[in-house]
Amino acid sequence: MSTQLPSSVSGLEALFSTLKAPEDIPVNQRYTGTTIGPWWLRVLGWPLLNVGAMDGWKGKSFHSKGRVLNIVDKKGCTKEVMPIRASLESFSRGDGTVLLLSYPKTAPLPWNYIIDELRCLPDGRLLGLTTLKLPLLGIIPVPFILTLADGLL
Repeated sequence: MSTQLPSSVSGLEALFSTLKAPEDIPVNQRYTGTTIGPWWLRVLGWPLLNVGAMDGWKGKSFHSKGRVLNIVDKKGCTKEVMPIRASLESFSRGDGTVLLLSYPKTAPLPWNYIIDELRCLPDGRLLGLTTLKLPLLGIIPVPFILTLADGLL
C-alpha cells in the first residue's frame, strides 16, 4: 500500500525530515519518476527543469559504483542520459543523511547547479527533493517520487 503524501511543499519537507536514507546506493535498478507537490509547482517548476537533454524525463537508472543516469523518452525511444554521481551525504536542508545525486560541473546549465536528495518512504518508494543550488532560486525544492520499475521503462 502506498504511503499517503502531503500535497504542500512544507508538508513534503516535514515528511522528508522524518525519513531515513537508503542504507546502500541502489545497484542495477531502474525507477520510474513522478512529479508531486502542489499544482502550481508541477505546472511552473518541472517544465523549467524538463528542458534540453531532460525533456521527456521518465525516471532514473542506478548502475554500479554510484553511477546514475536519467531515463528520458524522446519520440518513443527510451534513452539514458545526463550522468549523475550518487553518494550518501549530509542533508543540505536539515539533519541526517540522504542519497545525494549530483551532476558534474561539466553538465549543461542548469544541471551543474542541481542536486537531488532522496530518502526512503515506508512503502519502498524514494521521496526526492530537487534543489537548484543558486542564491534565491533554491528556496523551494521540487519534490518527486521514484518507484522501483518492474521491468524496462
